[in-house]
Amino acid sequence: MLAHEEVSRIAEDETMQFCKAEQIIQQSKGTIGRTYDDVSLHARATHCGLATAFIQHYLKQNQGITSERLFGEPPLAPRTEMHRKFGHVIVAVDQFLVDPTYGQLFSYVGVPLPHLATEHDFTYPDHLSLVIDANDPERALEPFIDTLKATNMPDAQYAPLRGMSRAAIADVVYDIYNPANYQSYELESMHPMYDYVQALKQASDQIRQK
Repeated sequence: MLAHEEVSRIAEDETMQFCKAEQIIQQSKGTIGRTYDDVSLHARATHCGLATAFIQHYLKQNQGITSERLFGEPPLAPRTEMHRKFGHVIVAVDQFLVDPTYGQLFSYVGVPLPHLATEHDFTYPDHLSLVIDANDPERALEPFIDTLKATNMPDAQYAPLRGMSRAAIADVVYDIYNPANYQSYELESMHPMYDYVQALKQASDQIRQK
């Protein structure tokens, strides 16, 4: 059985590889505002479906680890800034939940997207991927809750968790990472993101061959 530290290390490595691949693709497109001096910021802004599909592929290919992609709409999560219902995709490895795009949740406390965050002197946590042990969720989630509670973006227009009690924030976070709120979500060839995921894999393979 995999240990928490091992899953965290592997998830971190593969998330960084995803960031590098997405940076290459965005640079090739000349996409303004989606490339960063700090390549790791792609993990804070990208679509969770893209990152999880990429990571699931390489967990199997490079680590021999079988995983499952899960989609959920946790009921306690606030709606998005565009008033859409919050939906999230994560990866399950044994009893671990791996979220390579947990940085998206900082939007709930008013943190803008990465290309604007530096203007607010905000620094994301060092670890790129949040790994939750379903048998010991407090280990990963309690420090994360503390960080969300301590983050203060008073000028942000959208910050549904800002000013809420720590207990209320904890209810939301634990709900978002409750496995009961998720179901299997495979990437099919007809999925709108399928071609982009294939492009990410190609870019990643080119990086690994260098």
